[in-house]
Amino acid sequence: MSSKPMQLRYGRHWSRTKAAIRRRDNGACVRCGSRFALTVHHIDGNRRNNNRDNLVTLCLADHQ
Repeated sequence: MSSKPMQLRYGRHWSRTKAAIRRRDNGACVRCGSRFALTVHHIDGNRRNNNRDNLVTLCLADHQ
């Protein structure tokens, strides 16, 4: 994992954006419905592209 602070890796408002995406996705993985060990995934792989259409909530198992 990078030693850069989250703000530098994901953008200034990452904490707020991440929380908004989890709320939009009803606090569950969009693939399996799990509510445990959730992360927000960048569909295009670009950590700086925080457009809400590019973000989904995934559990760690589905994020692999």
